Amino acid sequence: MPCESAPLPASFKPLLTAAAANPALEEMALDARDEILMGFRLFEADLPLQSPRALEAGYSTWSELLSARAADGVRVRILLTDFEPIVANTLHAQAWSALEGFVKAGDAAGAGDNLSVIAGLHPGELGKIIRIAFWPALRFRLHRVRKKAERDNDQDLAHKPGLRAYLRRKGRALKVQNFPSARLWPATYHQKMAVFDGTRAIIGGIDLAERMADTPAHDRPANETWHDVSVAVEGDVAAEARAHLKAEWNANTPRFNARLTRMGAPFEQMLRPVAPILDDAPQLSPPSLDHGIFLRTRSRRSRSPFAIGPRPDVIEIERAVIKAILGAERLIYLETQFLRSPVIVQALVRAASRNTASQLIIVVPAAPDDVAFDDNRGADARQGEWLQVRAVRRIQKAWGDRCGVFSLAQPRPISADENALPDRATLQGAPIVYVHAKVSIFDSRDAIVGSANLNGRSMRWDTETAVHWRDRESVQALQNELWVSHFDHAVDAESQDPLRSWSTRAQENADCAPEQRQGFIMPYDLEAAAKTAKYRCWVPTNMV
Repeated sequence: MPCESAPLPASFKPLLTAAAANPALEEMALDARDEILMGFRLFEADLPLQSPRALEAGYSTWSELLSARAADGVRVRILLTDFEPIVANTLHAQAWSALEGFVKAGDAAGAGDNLSVIAGLHPGELGKIIRIAFWPALRFRLHRVRKKAERDNDQDLAHKPGLRAYLRRKGRALKVQNFPSARLWPATYHQKMAVFDGTRAIIGGIDLAERMADTPAHDRPANETWHDVSVAVEGDVAAEARAHLKAEWNANTPRFNARLTRMGAPFEQMLRPVAPILDDAPQLSPPSLDHGIFLRTRSRRSRSPFAIGPRPDVIEIERAVIKAILGAERLIYLETQFLRSPVIVQALVRAASRNTASQLIIVVPAAPDDVAFDDNRGADARQGEWLQVRAVRRIQKAWGDRCGVFSLAQPRPISADENALPDRATLQGAPIVYVHAKVSIFDSRDAIVGSANLNGRSMRWDTETAVHWRDRESVQALQNELWVSHFDHAVDAESQDPLRSWSTRAQENADCAPEQRQGFIMPYDLEAAAKTAKYRCWVPTNMV
């Protein structure tokens, strides 16, 4: 059984999986006196609460809790991520469903203007010439969306907020417009964070969605096992996080209000315009790694008609990761959903020759979630796998036997219900544990935890946030807690040869039946990824 890790300083507390992060968020929301600011890629209004205190207070869902706090006089602002409505139609519909859920709950609780919600589209979009070139393919996809709506008897499809410009009802039938050419937003708000009273925050990779509500035991169905990490912080880091959310909220306010005006009925009866946050920013002390630094990735719209994506504006996370990689002397430990960024890979290749005594341990999912669970074989999936296969091969060539790449799988055989899963959802006879964490640890003293994966999208396009801090005691405690979780027992993270422990355990697990395995560590199946991988020149590196 996992042992307890050493206690952490109050300013940096890691939260492994939603089992730790969700109750911590609920507790902070209950304790907030003046303000709650939240920004999540996925946030389900009806997500059940977990903390005993919230349940004892009579709240059962997040919408009930936040509406009640707003009714108590706490200012609640929620920035939801909206998605491109044609290609990401399902996620787009989920975002607006969540927005409606929060607004209705707020109205029922009498929250008034204290509860405001925005579904924010990232400002970066394709240039006019590029989107005209893509319009025939998008019209074909719109026809597929329309046919699916007819099969599902979705009579309100034409009233979905993102599709109103492209679908029109003609009699009882839906028709796809010949023009205008669709606007496309390839980037998103990928951040997952909440700030309470400007003094406490939780920042990381965990979304508030039922599918992600995993525990360290990872004993749920394969598509619901999400190994993830967030960190609770206090002080100036939280104040910097609030300043970031305030800036994003204010930037989205006029755009969201303009969208509401264009939508008309039925949205104008249900939703109200939102107001910007106008208070002054606090005076912060100069950032220091010993006290934590708040990092961001931000991009802005390119004005070029040939733009295939947004223009990078702030790349603090990428720079911090590269600097830490090149400065590491003993051990680089990475957990990431995607390992595809050419500049990060190049930094890892350079680091191999800078210190020939160092080791590299990488933990990635056995397959991307859309490949593993939806059997996606589209151009985006194949290009993403091609980038990662190339990255792993380059890293292995540079590091040799000083590098190990691993995945996680449940120590149990596949159940009868899981026989229909795609092949990549399993790993050597066991359901995978999906690695969604974004953690980088260097020499057991320097850590970066946030929402950014090590791919071009997170490093250059999407809006991302992270916390970077240096403190041997707390970083070692984070590393120990992660390793204890993966090994399912205490492990010497300060060993002179930590890679040997990982490689030995992975090979032992691979050589025995699933039910006889210890912990979750398995070798990464590079050859399985290579079978999906295919270079697609028209898919931008930063898109996947």
